Amino acid sequence: MVSKSEEDVKWTRYARAYDEVVGFFDAYHTLLDRVVAWLPRCGRCIDIGGGTGNVSIRLLEDDRVERILAVERNTAMIVRFCEKLAVRGASASGKVDIVQCDALDLCFPDGIFDSAIVVNVLHAVQDSRRCVREASRVLRPGATMVLSTSHQDTDVESLLEAIRSSLISSGHYHQLEDMFEVVAENNRAWAAHFTRDRVDDILRFVEESGFRIDAGPVPAYSGSVVVISAVKRRP
Repeated sequence: MVSKSEEDVKWTRYARAYDEVVGFFDAYHTLLDRVVAWLPRCGRCIDIGGGTGNVSIRLLEDDRVERILAVERNTAMIVRFCEKLAVRGASASGKVDIVQCDALDLCFPDGIFDSAIVVNVLHAVQDSRRCVREASRVLRPGATMVLSTSHQDTDVESLLEAIRSSLISSGHYHQLEDMFEVVAENNRAWAAHFTRDRVDDILRFVEESGFRIDAGPVPAYSGSVVVISAVKRRP
């Protein structure tokens, strides 16, 4: 079994490479657009597994929520996130708080957020069901969670080929080839995690965690993930 410290090293190496590579992948930006479009305008949103901040920053651009609290465990991801916010100035930084903690043990009281986004996170945690339960716990009744996740039919090689083809067509492959190889190596190493859950199982444990499916599952990201919108049921 890979230790937590070894996993952190992998994510640290992955952080900047992934950012650079998906920046030229249209299907990734389309995924972010869908996630944001499905999120209702509200006060406080929690970005669970916020990574390097791509989803939170897309939310800022849309001005859809009043405040964002992003949760991320990996230090390198947080550093990259902060760099992006600094470029956007004080108005962006003032609307986003970043907290370093585990998605499986969120360090917040029950029912304090108005919405949640969980984008391509479940494969990266040891217990996807617990992650969804934690999201439910910190949301108020009636709040929306928008989730995107890989599933049993995710084809990692097809996704990598789509990304590589996008880099080639945009003229960036030669410049980013080394970073693409880092992304490819890590995605292949995590392939079993990507395909851990069936879509039907994901829908079931979302509902068992106290949600009602509101929209989806809709395929996205070159067919490698599904997007689901769910509303936390009222007592």
